[in-house]
Amino acid sequence: MPINMKKHLIIGIVSLISALILCNFTEDISYKILGNVYFKSVVRIKVVYDSLGIPIVDYGLGKQRNPVTVSQHAIEFLECGKRKEFINCANWLVDNSKPFGEYSILEYEFPWPIFNLTSPWRSGMAQAQSIQVLTRAYDFTKDIKYLNCAKKLLNAFFVEVKDGGVTYKTVNNGWWYEEYADEGCTKSMVLNGMMFTVLGIYEYYEYTRNSDAKYLFDQGIISLKENLYRYNKNGYSYYDILGHPAGAGYHNVYIQLLDSLYTLTNEKVFKEYSNIWKKYKKTPLILRMIEKPTKAGIAIFVFNFFILFGLLEIIVGLKKRKHIN
Repeated sequence: MPINMKKHLIIGIVSLISALILCNFTEDISYKILGNVYFKSVVRIKVVYDSLGIPIVDYGLGKQRNPVTVSQHAIEFLECGKRKEFINCANWLVDNSKPFGEYSILEYEFPWPIFNLTSPWRSGMAQAQSIQVLTRAYDFTKDIKYLNCAKKLLNAFFVEVKDGGVTYKTVNNGWWYEEYADEGCTKSMVLNGMMFTVLGIYEYYEYTRNSDAKYLFDQGIISLKENLYRYNKNGYSYYDILGHPAGAGYHNVYIQLLDSLYTLTNEKVFKEYSNIWKKYKKTPLILRMIEKPTKAGIAIFVFNFFILFGLLEIIVGLKKRKHIN
């Protein structure tokens, strides 16, 4: 075997063994890096800002407004002291809340084929996170328009999906607030959207002590308690009711949200599933991959392998050059 080929083979074997060990410790950062690369190069999702600092999302199919993105960036602006941009985002939410009598809806003006959504469609998560922004805008400015708009957005949770709202109601098992809501769409019941929504409603209740908000929060908690088991598969989480596995990022977010819900409610079921999913997370990635291979797990291992292989090739090359000199 030629010397150079033997050298590459040894480096490959060392990289393989090292990657098997390293990926257990670099899972989170590897997943984040790979996710950013995927969305930028494949999905081509990019956030830009207009002249007022309001975010616009480019999905590769045209620039669109996303109320969740506007709300999340608004909170970030407030937390980092960009108050002008925060207020601009809050004003956008007020101006784009479409009235339907006693309630208002923030509509998405583009289709989302993943769940068969046609324009316009709605989102419980968008409603709740917008309410959080508007509540904070009122607290900051004392301008009643923000609180009035927040209340009308809250009222949309009393309207079922089939009637143009965002809620799936049951008599005894609570109300589920749908992240992707549209008449005739695929019923997805995305878990992170539901948990973010319930926590957003609670923030409004905590600030206003509004009885409607408390009722909606309680109904959401009942529904989560009744449905959590449907998102667990051998200690790992599902993204939605359709059985799509949650990625590592979502799995970690679920644990954080469950801990927050347990703190608010003291409901043991939230702590139970938090502990179940934490245990899965602590199991080394390679052992989890042996039990149940996933595309994300394979990608993380391959990513670590090539990083190590490249570094070792560079180190060996530099040593060889130094020796020659």
